[in-house]
Amino acid sequence: NVSPEMYSSPCVTSMPSPSLVKQLGPTPIRRDSVIVIIRHGKTEHNKLGLFTGWEDAPLAKDGIVEAKEAGKLLKLHGFEFDVVYTSWLSRAIETAWYVMDSMDALWLPIIKTWRLNERMYGKLTG
Repeated sequence: NVSPEMYSSPCVTSMPSPSLVKQLGPTPIRRDSVIVIIRHGKTEHNKLGLFTGWEDAPLAKDGIVEAKEAGKLLKLHGFEFDVVYTSWLSRAIETAWYVMDSMDALWLPIIKTWRLNERMYGKLTG
């Protein structure tokens, strides 16, 4: 039996699948745990007002600056993390890297899952 109180996942609101729990192992929640959710930085597609969905649009220069600034603010306010969860999309992975770099936390484990990918927009993509 998996108890919801025993596991935390910063970007997933439902219980993780049993296979994912087995793969990741238990992550006990402390009373002082905090979940931080960060949206990826701006992409060229965002600047053009396009739906990206699962299209793998990389970060724009503005998005890199946004991610670095987010990391600096988190560090300034004393945030420390145990793990980073991200989608498989490069814009989210890049954002995580820049945030972690700004926090001097490149050593953190990154868990990537398609379940955190943006929704698929089908023919509306692009």
